[in-house]
Amino acid sequence: MEIAIILIAFVGAFIAFYSGFGLGTVLLPAMLLVLPAPTAILCTAIVHFGNNIFKFALIYRHVAWKSALIFGILSGIGAWLGAILISFIGKVGQLFTLEIGNFNIAPTATQLLIGIIIIAFAFIEKFKLKLFEIPPFMLYAGGIISGFFGGLSGHQGALRTLFLKPLIANKEIFIATGSTIALAVDITRLSIYTSNSNNTISIPYILMIGASLAAFAGTALGKYFLPNISLKRLDTIIFICLLVMGISLCLGLV
Repeated sequence: MEIAIILIAFVGAFIAFYSGFGLGTVLLPAMLLVLPAPTAILCTAIVHFGNNIFKFALIYRHVAWKSALIFGILSGIGAWLGAILISFIGKVGQLFTLEIGNFNIAPTATQLLIGIIIIAFAFIEKFKLKLFEIPPFMLYAGGIISGFFGGLSGHQGALRTLFLKPLIANKEIFIATGSTIALAVDITRLSIYTSNSNNTISIPYILMIGASLAAFAGTALGKYFLPNISLKRLDTIIFICLLVMGISLCLGLV
């Protein structure tokens, strides 16, 4: 199972390089199969944080610092609020359970809400369904929303992409700025997680190092292929990733 987790970290980091999300989403469920929940959450956050540092080091020259600063500060505030909240309340209970053969669909209210939002905005952005013009300051306000859900449930990446993508057209700038903002969220939530955790958590260092190295490799591979990815292809990759994420959330799979 440890080998599978390392492979998942590699694939998740490769996809996340382009989409801006995915590593934590696929890695946490895998970690939960072999580790207690508090340990799995902490280890996933550390791997995610280390990979974002590596990603930032590769592409920091393209960061739009004004957007990163505004969005990052707002995301950090939102992440702090979400992380504080999750420290005092348990996960929202399942909204409903639907059995289809041997398959159970059991999303929480939070999963269903985020999933519907992601699917709706993915179609709006992909097919340019401008039902109304969203002013730039509202898109920046999405930093608080994405950061909050990042601290609460770890699903900030997809929401951040939804709000950040319309602000930045250049692919290199979008990827670099998104990774910088993700760092702000990671730093905030890790500080909250570690301050609220007890000293009984035993971190499996070998597994965490293996997953981290695999994530670095996936990120490096993504950077290698970046020059061959057109903006149109990047938009398609982001749309597919958002759609998969949204549907998975609505089904209670992530």
